[in-house]
Amino acid sequence: MARLAQARTVWPMIDEPVHGSKEILMAQIELYRDENFLGGEITRTGDDKNLKNAGFNDVLSSVIVRSGTFTLYQDVDFKGFSFTVCSTGGPTSNGHYPTKQSLAGRNDAISSLQLNSEDPIR
Repeated sequence: MARLAQARTVWPMIDEPVHGSKEILMAQIELYRDENFLGGEITRTGDDKNLKNAGFNDVLSSVIVRSGTFTLYQDVDFKGFSFTVCSTGGPTSNGHYPTKQSLAGRNDAISSLQLNSEDPIR
């Protein structure tokens, strides 16, 4: 009796290069409770109209933008005072915003964020 060969699909690992494939980059921002990227942390890849749902309403003190451009808002639903952060911004132009001074003087005052672009501001 002949054995039937089993069909098997092998998917490449994300970090393995695949001929002809494009690397997919997604906008990503990390939010920290304390200055200098300490305290609790959450990561977002898109809009969040109410950071309270994640326990991050009015507690943000530092940010790392890994990729993309985001606008941070003082109030929920993308309202109130706002400022933009991106992966090529910050005091050292590397997407790191370690203090309230680097976050437009805002400490513990952010309630929502909106993805503007997958790309950084150039």
